[in-house]
Amino acid sequence: MATESTLRVITTRVTGRADGIGEHRGVSDSLRLLPRSGLLPRSGLLPKWARLLKWTLRAGFSILDQGLVSAANFGLSVLLARLLLPVQYGAFAIAFSTFFVAAGVHNALLVEPMSVLGPARYQNELIPYMGRVFRLHILITCPLALAGAVASLFFFRTALGPALLVMSLCLPFILLFWTTRRAHYLESNADRAATSSLLYCFALTLFIVIASKSGHLTVGTSFVSMAAASVIAGMFSLRSLKVGLRMGTAAKEELKLAFREHWSFGKWIVPSALLFPLVFQVQIFATGALLGLPAAGVLRALQNPIMPAIQVVTALALLAIPPLARNFGEGRTNETYRRGWIYTGSMVVVAGAYELVLVATGGLWDSLFYKSRYVEWEFLMPLLGLVPVASAVTAGCSVILRAIQRPGLITAANLVGGIFGIASIYPLIEKWNLGGAAYGLLASQVVTALASVGLVFFAKWNPSGLESARTFPDPAASIACTESS
Repeated sequence: MATESTLRVITTRVTGRADGIGEHRGVSDSLRLLPRSGLLPRSGLLPKWARLLKWTLRAGFSILDQGLVSAANFGLSVLLARLLLPVQYGAFAIAFSTFFVAAGVHNALLVEPMSVLGPARYQNELIPYMGRVFRLHILITCPLALAGAVASLFFFRTALGPALLVMSLCLPFILLFWTTRRAHYLESNADRAATSSLLYCFALTLFIVIASKSGHLTVGTSFVSMAAASVIAGMFSLRSLKVGLRMGTAAKEELKLAFREHWSFGKWIVPSALLFPLVFQVQIFATGALLGLPAAGVLRALQNPIMPAIQVVTALALLAIPPLARNFGEGRTNETYRRGWIYTGSMVVVAGAYELVLVATGGLWDSLFYKSRYVEWEFLMPLLGLVPVASAVTAGCSVILRAIQRPGLITAANLVGGIFGIASIYPLIEKWNLGGAAYGLLASQVVTALASVGLVFFAKWNPSGLESARTFPDPAASIACTESS
């Protein structure tokens, strides 16, 4: 009895609880190397080196998670550009760009609100909440798929129509995987998200190899392969999340409440989700409309080599948000801006180094990826290599604006870049054809970057501007903080 009482007193002093059970940040969690929620130890009374190691592992799993999916999709895009006819790859490029527009809406209304509302309001009942989330997933993706299918009817006499139709039918399954991946971060399980992405990467590679060897690799089988791989990885995540197929258990009133909560949060993100494609995808759409599907395929093929640099910049930006948000939350605003510019400079250096590699290797990318299929357009690669540099500036400024909880200014920067992209693309293509589309892509990225820099200074000089943390809650900062907690 004496020993039990002593243990209870010690536990109470350390954890703040009298029931002898360690809290989330208590001793028991600190000593638990393999908790039930994943491979990584939870935050707690760990030495500084252990906390650094834990953060490094979690950051590594986060980068691996994003890198595996990006690598699989990048490999698929390169293979299709290498094997398909130009008109077929052009149809794939436009259909895939349309998918990203729909994914942006889904992300704004479902994934981003889930990533913030889940740990904030439903931490003790995540499984029932996830059931409602996946019911909402069906309610959101079905209208998006229907809209895409209807749009495909207007282009069914071309290669674009069937591509849009298959993409639309596959969209709910692919976005289910995207949702389950992000759901793992509600419990800070980046390791399980990476495992799910590994399954997706392996399954997609297997399906594509089978289709290619059998002579059935087409735009349609590519989207079907992505959907099938997404189902496999998504089922793993659903079982891991212990949600399973219990999506229909949510009551109608609870579902309505969940939708109202997600809409209240996501309506501020939808404009930015729709504006971002204007900055990065409008050139694909305009090229397809003005120069034809083969030209759109060539432009997409030229963009493929710069995508790894953009993905690295994106991963670095996600890692930069938590410490900056923490500085801002502690009232160290000047430190937030100072470190933000350091992070921005670091990302620009990485993107600049990638540009130097592209310039130094000349046409090696074309012979390596496409068997010199696009040799006549090699002169555009040094120009397109500057796109990740401009994107790094935009990403760095976006990190700062997210950390200081001013996401409305990010939307404003995308709006400026989107309007410029739409206004400039037609005269540029008219004057320089496909080269004009490349010039327009770079110009819109540069304009967005300059607008982002200006809005960061605006936010610094006007701390009580149009947006505030209470008016416009920032999902990205909260998500990143959740991943690092």
